Amino acid sequence: MKNVEMLKCYKCIICVCNNSVCETDRYELCKLKLLYKRVIGRKKKAFKFKRCGEFENLKRNKPNEFWRYFSLHNVKKGRRIPLNAFKNHFEQMFTDNASNQNREAKEFDSTHDFSNFTSSFCELDNPITYNEVCKAMSLIKKSRSSVDKL
Repeated sequence: MKNVEMLKCYKCIICVCNNSVCETDRYELCKLKLLYKRVIGRKKKAFKFKRCGEFENLKRNKPNEFWRYFSLHNVKKGRRIPLNAFKNHFEQMFTDNASNQNREAKEFDSTHDFSNFTSSFCELDNPITYNEVCKAMSLIKKSRSSVDKL
C-alpha cells in the first residue's frame, strides 16, 4: 500500500509543480522523486531476487520445468518463407554460380596445356595399392571415425 500512496503523492507534486513554479515545490518534487525511485529500485531488486530463488527451486526440484521455461523463451519466430520461394532462391543461386565463373580460371583452362604435365611427386601418379590402404587403416585410431564406424 505504501507504493501506491507514494505514487499518488509523486503525481500530485508533479501537478503542483507544473501549475506553479516555486522553489519549495521544486524541492519537494526532487525529494519525492528520489524517494519514489529508491522504493521502486528496492521493489525491482526484491522481485529479481525472488525470481532467482524460484529458478533455483525449479532447477533443483523440477528440472524439466526449468529447461522448458528457457526453451519456450528462446524460440525464434521469423518470417514463414513459402516453399516455392525457397526452391526458386536456391535454383537461381546455382544457375548464377555457373554463369559467374572466374575469368582468370577460364583463361588458364583455355591456354594451359594439360597433356605436357610433369609431376613434382611421381609416387602420387601411381595407383593406390591394397597394401597402402591396409597400412592406412591400421594407423586409424579405433572409434574415432564417425562416418565409417571403423
